[in-house]
Amino acid sequence: MEELIQDIHATSNLKLNESIYLTLTDHISVSLEREKQGIICHNPLLPEIKQFYPQEYRLAHLAVGIIRRYLQMTISDDEVGFITLHIVNASVNQQMMVTIKATRMVRDILAIIRQSFPDKVTANPMLYQRLVRHLQIFTRTILTVEKVEDNSNYFYKLGKAQYNDAYRCVKAINHYVEKKTGKTITDGEQGYLLLHIINLIYS
Repeated sequence: MEELIQDIHATSNLKLNESIYLTLTDHISVSLEREKQGIICHNPLLPEIKQFYPQEYRLAHLAVGIIRRYLQMTISDDEVGFITLHIVNASVNQQMMVTIKATRMVRDILAIIRQSFPDKVTANPMLYQRLVRHLQIFTRTILTVEKVEDNSNYFYKLGKAQYNDAYRCVKAINHYVEKKTGKTITDGEQGYLLLHIINLIYS
């Protein structure tokens, strides 16, 4: 673990909470025991982890060579995905369940947008990544903050008045979030979602 964390610090600018020494050591210890017993632990979020956290996934791959060198064992890509989530947790100081729930929510929200605009979601990779980053922050906030203060709803009013398709898409996202969390997205936050979707779809 010491070598892995040193390599992460040497090859990135991530600042990791020291809790990772305990949590990731414990996780790797348990996962290697499973490996010895031939128990395969499938990671259902692996495609989303690779897409949403490319830097952390690359850093998690450093563990493959370290584990092979010290223990003569190979870990699966699914396991690299789990290690990635630990790195994400330590870099944003949040609980594992929040990271998992937020990742699932980003995946589902992108699916809603893709269903509304099937041919345009990934047309502009830079704007798509901006949307993903916004959704990562948004989902973590809504899962961890008891009450989100409303803010400017200028973009909400603009989207509602001029971009009916994007407005309906955001309302579908709001319905999904309310069903999953019991919380309603503020008009201000819906406005920011509208702005990202409008930029992505109509650029």
